[in-house]
This record gives sequence, C-alpha cells and structure tokens, in this order.
Amino acid sequence: MGVGSVTDAAPMLQAPIICHPAVVPAFPSFGMTQGSQQFSAPQAILAPTCPIGQPRLTQSRASEDDMPNENHSNDLFEIIRTTRSIRRLKPDPLPNELIRKILEAGVCAPSGGNMQRWRFLVVRDPKVKETVGALYKRAWDEQVAPRYRSGEPAPGTSRERFERMLAAAEYLANHIHEAPVWIIPCLEGASPTRTSGSSIYPAVQNMLLAARALGLGAT
Repeated sequence: MGVGSVTDAAPMLQAPIICHPAVVPAFPSFGMTQGSQQFSAPQAILAPTCPIGQPRLTQSRASEDDMPNENHSNDLFEIIRTTRSIRRLKPDPLPNELIRKILEAGVCAPSGGNMQRWRFLVVRDPKVKETVGALYKRAWDEQVAPRYRSGEPAPGTSRERFERMLAAAEYLANHIHEAPVWIIPCLEGASPTRTSGSSIYPAVQNMLLAARALGLGAT
C-alpha cells in the first residue's frame, strides 16, 4: 500500500518485501521510516482524494485520471461510499502523524482469535522502491497486463471505462517507485494460505478507509 498526495500525474508508495517468516496477503499496504523509528501497516497507496460530501462521479463521468481534492470527514458511510482506488499519486512526503493514524486504524481491526499475528513494514528508501518497482513492472508487463487486455470488462463496465482503468494501472506500474511511502502487510506463520489472510484483510481495509478520512487516496 503506497501513500502520497494525488495530482494529475502523482506517483504512489510501496514498501520493500522483507517479510522474514511472514507473508504479504493483500496488495494494500503503506509505511514510512523516520530515522531509527519505524511504523508499519498493511499495504495501500495513499494521496488526497475527492472531497467527502461531494457527489461521487457516475460511471459516465468517473475516470481513473480524475484526482479528487483533499478533504477530511468523520462521516463513516460517506467515507465508505467514496473510497476508491487511486493509482496516480504525487511524491510529496507525508507527515509521520498521518501515517501513525492510518497504522493505528489497521491494528484496531479484528483478527481470528484476536491473535493479531500481523506485522506492517513501512518503506521509504528510494533504492528499495526502485528495485521492487522494477519487479512489479516486469510482472505487470509479462503477466498481469496481457491477461487483462485479452479479457472482457467486468459486468456493468464499458470497454472505454475498462481501458481507462488499465491505463491508470499501467501508470502505476511505471511510477510505483515514485510513491513517497509503501506499507506492506505481513502475516506471521510458517505455512500461510489465502484463507489465513482473512485475519489481516480487515486491517488493510481499515487503513484504506482511514486514509480516505484523512484526505488521502490509496490503492
């Protein structure tokens, strides 16, 4: 999960894949390291989004290139309704206070047996992001993009809207290393499975909603 400000051509963040005996169950994740102090949380990409309280774009108007304005809100249902994937983020640095709030929202999420077997990696090192970003782009070019482009749009989605989404996703693949912060959610366990990730997915969603509430976009 990357964190950053949103603009016409904003980059996004991500964290390094250093999960020791852990697993990254979900893409949303973001994080940041300051000196010897490190905060961690599930992966997601953040940046200012559309103002809470304004009508959400309809299918005919919505675009992956529409970068909403920054705004804060305490209206939970409005936050849920207006949260969407933002793939174009600015490289502007984010205050530690905002990152901490997002991470705190993540650890407030429920987990199986309340075991809280999660760890959140926060990454800002440019070299790490460039290295991982190159692998991300390679996976997009060789595996993900061809599969999506050869398929059909989701039900209810026009081909034009589908192409806009793919263009935004490709932009992310090309610029993911520019995001100021990455957060990678890791789940402890020797033999992690997709279902075991259910104990960390709620934390990821909590962080995405918290980012939206703080006027940040994420993906």
